[in-house]
Amino acid sequence: MQVLLTQLPIPKSNFGIRTGNIPFGAACLKQAAADIPGIKIDILPQHLASHAGDAKILDNICRIKPDILGLTVFCWNRERSVHLAQNAKEATGCTVVVGGPEITPDTPDIHQDFIDHRIYGQGEWAFRKLLLDPQFRPPAGKGADLASSRIFESRPSPYTEDIITPCPGDPVLLETQRGCPYGCRFCNYNKSAGKLIFKHPDHIMETVAWAKTRGISEIVFLDPTLNARPDLVPLLQKLCDLNHDNRLSLSSELRAERIDHRMAELFRKAGFKEFEIGLQSIHPKVLEQMGRRTNLKAFLSGVRALKTQGIRPRLDLIAGLPGDTLAGFLDSLDFVIDNGLED
Repeated sequence: MQVLLTQLPIPKSNFGIRTGNIPFGAACLKQAAADIPGIKIDILPQHLASHAGDAKILDNICRIKPDILGLTVFCWNRERSVHLAQNAKEATGCTVVVGGPEITPDTPDIHQDFIDHRIYGQGEWAFRKLLLDPQFRPPAGKGADLASSRIFESRPSPYTEDIITPCPGDPVLLETQRGCPYGCRFCNYNKSAGKLIFKHPDHIMETVAWAKTRGISEIVFLDPTLNARPDLVPLLQKLCDLNHDNRLSLSSELRAERIDHRMAELFRKAGFKEFEIGLQSIHPKVLEQMGRRTNLKAFLSGVRALKTQGIRPRLDLIAGLPGDTLAGFLDSLDFVIDNGLED
């Protein structure tokens, strides 16, 4: 059986060497199914997926003639992915499977006859089952996500197994946890796993060492809340030792309220240069509707501790949250500016 996986890029942002279109999800699926006999899984090369037009990509699909075509779908590539899926189905008769953050039961244009299977949430377990049993129908629910989490927990990075290779200028993507301890209603991280799952520190350090020996300059930790990790301090100390020359630039996401000066210093020594930090809104009633609590005093203290160490905070605000207004959003924006939190 021939399987072809692909991920289309952000529209109008795929010029130059660095596109940001790294098929990490496809690599995780290929890794999860690598031991199944009789299955050949290819990932459409990044230069084609990121730079070629629809006709060229379709030509390559027709040349490969996959039995299964899998597409990773985000909000920025959904319409084009659906269009490609329809054309590929008509041209080759392949089985079309879609997955990714944009695949939810209420996404309207993915429920069409030419799309055979929709994988909701984490995909490793359902993808394996589908390859082993063509009659299998991927379920929606945390049971499948928990099974995928166990696969994720036990496997090293797909980079270290040569399943994915960074293109020039691309960072290495490092996923060290799944799930989130917070229940923010606007976010899917806490919904896509039944519990927090952490990659073993040995796998993490193996990936960091792999990147450093290959001259990679940047690693992006994909964790939704890096400082939710219970063994974060010893992990950072290991990173300090391995990245003592700061040749690797690290970045991730975290909650600022949990950062003090000691932790900020440890992040700097480990090589972290930037963190994405969600503020979203400063208004308690808006945050309460979203199931999110923010201590603004602790938030400010944490962000300032990072800035003192030379770490760039990249703050997120969400416009249009239920209960918010334009004036309320501008208040949040003023809070960022007045406190010198913007970059």
